[in-house]
Amino acid sequence: MNIYTVFISKPNWEAGWPYVGFENEQVQAATLERLKKSFPDIEFTGGEIVTKHEPAEVERIKREIKRADGLFVYAIGHYGDPAIVQAGEEFLQLGKLSILANYVYGGDHTFIKTYERIKGKALRVLPVSSTDFEDVEWALQVMQALLRLKGKKVLVYAPDEIAFNLQGVMELAAPDLACMSQKQVEYLMTIMGQISSEEEGSYLDLTGVDQAHQWRRDEERYRKNMKEIFGLELVRRDPQEISTCYEKVSEQRAEEIAERWIREAKKVESTHQAIINAARLYLAIKGLAEEIDAISVTPDCGTLLIAGYLPAFPCLAFSQLLNDGFTATCESDLDSNISALLGRSLFGRPGFVSNHCLDLAHNQVIYLHCLASNKLYGPEGISVGYDIVHHGESHFIGAVPRVTFPAGEDLTTIKVSMLEKKLALRHGKIIGQIVDEKGCATKVLVESDARKILENYDWMTFGWHRVSFVGDWRREFVAAARLAGLEVVEEDK
Repeated sequence: MNIYTVFISKPNWEAGWPYVGFENEQVQAATLERLKKSFPDIEFTGGEIVTKHEPAEVERIKREIKRADGLFVYAIGHYGDPAIVQAGEEFLQLGKLSILANYVYGGDHTFIKTYERIKGKALRVLPVSSTDFEDVEWALQVMQALLRLKGKKVLVYAPDEIAFNLQGVMELAAPDLACMSQKQVEYLMTIMGQISSEEEGSYLDLTGVDQAHQWRRDEERYRKNMKEIFGLELVRRDPQEISTCYEKVSEQRAEEIAERWIREAKKVESTHQAIINAARLYLAIKGLAEEIDAISVTPDCGTLLIAGYLPAFPCLAFSQLLNDGFTATCESDLDSNISALLGRSLFGRPGFVSNHCLDLAHNQVIYLHCLASNKLYGPEGISVGYDIVHHGESHFIGAVPRVTFPAGEDLTTIKVSMLEKKLALRHGKIIGQIVDEKGCATKVLVESDARKILENYDWMTFGWHRVSFVGDWRREFVAAARLAGLEVVEEDK
């Protein structure tokens, strides 16, 4: 990635800050040397010191900036030609991901005037003014995280129309039939009868009414915003590919993975075959993503499971993909998938995509879902404990992880809205785990301002799902939103 660098200052021997005789070239050389050492994967081009507004030179620099991925403008001095502020303004107005930094006791006048001119213009500019250059490097790390997403592919498996596949539903439940009670078997047969007679089939959202499918409301605009904001490409494929690839997966390879999952679990309630099937699905989806070099995947698993087009519950498969450092999320919820990608790129940790319940009486939030990574601190971090249990809502079939989140840790929760160009943000402290047969398997109890969250709720924009990360990452997300051009909505304020 290429970041164009421009220094703005007064001429060395003119009056002004930092002082008469200040050598701009020393700051220029030291800064470029440090940046190249701190960011070996970034090419820092340019590096000119602009001390006056020369139209031809300004236009040349603007042409170079347009070819770069990002822009770093460093105000290191002031006074001299007042039009140096205009030069900085023109560079930033090109619309690149930009950092406007200030060399304290030097560029303050230039920095403040330049920022005052471009604020409120929907430009993707992050201002940084600090006596510690590490804060500038931190801002560049945020920019680097966003630029890492540029050109990457997001793989989604979601149909536009669907018919119920009774055989598929039976095959999904088959590993658990022998363990079911008579009442459970009868209930399953009743559901099958309703589906086959089309009396009372489950509702499937194929238009974007459901909170997880915001992209279906305007797929063309959604793709456009993904590209413009994050540089991401949406690749949509036929869900049948998953079943076809699943059938080709070696059962022996899947069994080896399943045995490891079982060994590492604290408790196992699911059947051995259901866990093996989940491992086969892991290998299938991993292979499909690698085939097109996708950075993340999200199938419409709720729809596909209910209709009989997924051969296994994907939750364990996705948990392993998250542990691998890949991003896999459920329900073809692209907003949640992109939110998880953003966190992964910023600080290397997996997101927990979840629904949530509000306990207003105790001012707490419970985040719950059947998919969670047990590598909450990243692929190289420590593992937390987990059980393998039946899928939450399905109650007596399937195999999913019930992950134990660490009590006492911060939890930062976000949701990106691609259509509305917003980012929802909230924070809390993990109190502990809840085990309850109702709802989803993993339930994380969090101390947070549930009352404020309810009052600030915007379902149409952000839906129900949120994506949570262990740690306090509010500063990173606010900065990333600023650079991406997203409006931040603090739901707990």
